[in-house]
Amino acid sequence: KYKSWEDFAKADLKELQSDIRGVNFHLGKAERIISAAKVILTQFGGSVPKTLADLIKIPGIARKSANVIMQELWDVAEGIVVDTHVTRVSNRLGLTINQDAVKIEKDLTELLPKEYWRNISGALVLHGRYICTARKPKCSECVLNKICPSAFKF
Repeated sequence: KYKSWEDFAKADLKELQSDIRGVNFHLGKAERIISAAKVILTQFGGSVPKTLADLIKIPGIARKSANVIMQELWDVAEGIVVDTHVTRVSNRLGLTINQDAVKIEKDLTELLPKEYWRNISGALVLHGRYICTARKPKCSECVLNKICPSAFKF
């Protein structure tokens, strides 16, 4: 049904909303998909941009999504993807004192060699989902509990 940027750009909003209804926040996302497709067509010649600066010009694409696209589509790490798990684990490990994703990304990129940027997010996300959980972290199971400043404090 949607095989090209043109298909998305010309999509009927209500129909696209219905097509993606299983996705969280599908009503707003459908609007942004159509807008993004139009921008990709008009400003980038129908190709996904290859720089972070250009990606964040697309409606609905902020730093986190832009970093994911850069890493997954272009195999380039210009930064670190920061989500709720990365925020929580980074704070608990004392890698940052910030809650703002841009500041956390800055802190982490200053701490870690660039060769680790692409993989650190995934590692921190998995650690946050299964060990360093929001409500009841499993500190006794954590391999970092001897060096973690937050271990056993919950």
